[in-house]
Amino acid sequence: MKKLLSVIIIILVLGFAEQVFSAGTVTQAFYHDVNSGNINIEFTCKGATDDGTVPDTPISDANMAKLRGAGLYLYAVSAKPIAGGVTPDAADVFILSAATQDYLGSTDAGVTASKGANLIHATYEYTTLPYNGFMSSYWYPPADDTMTLRVKNQASASADWAIKLYFRK
Repeated sequence: MKKLLSVIIIILVLGFAEQVFSAGTVTQAFYHDVNSGNINIEFTCKGATDDGTVPDTPISDANMAKLRGAGLYLYAVSAKPIAGGVTPDAADVFILSAATQDYLGSTDAGVTASKGANLIHATYEYTTLPYNGFMSSYWYPPADDTMTLRVKNQASASADWAIKLYFRK
């Protein structure tokens, strides 16, 4: 009887812990401006309830299919806190290619941020252009390779923020 009671208590504790410490989430939306031909993809992020992190999130296959072959380039990346949500920490943003090149200039595969350093701010919207750390210059990578959003150093539990990728011809 004691073993059965112990097993039940362990199951309840683990089930409760899973609800209390949920993983962060990232959703994405696709916006097309038919007048200009520009496309935006917006990631809406909700940090985990225990440590504020979110998983690395690639642009979905459906959204990449709309970008590929359209002659589009990554033009800019912006980040902002979501009004009325939990305020995020200043945090680093990486936009990684399939080969883990950071389109914001990190030269160490998304470990130390370059132009994406502190792109997430607690109050303001910040925007940067793509940057090539190897060439030390701004550039516009073509949207023909899967891109993955990575966020580091955001530790506010349940924080809310958005990252927008702007694509232009």
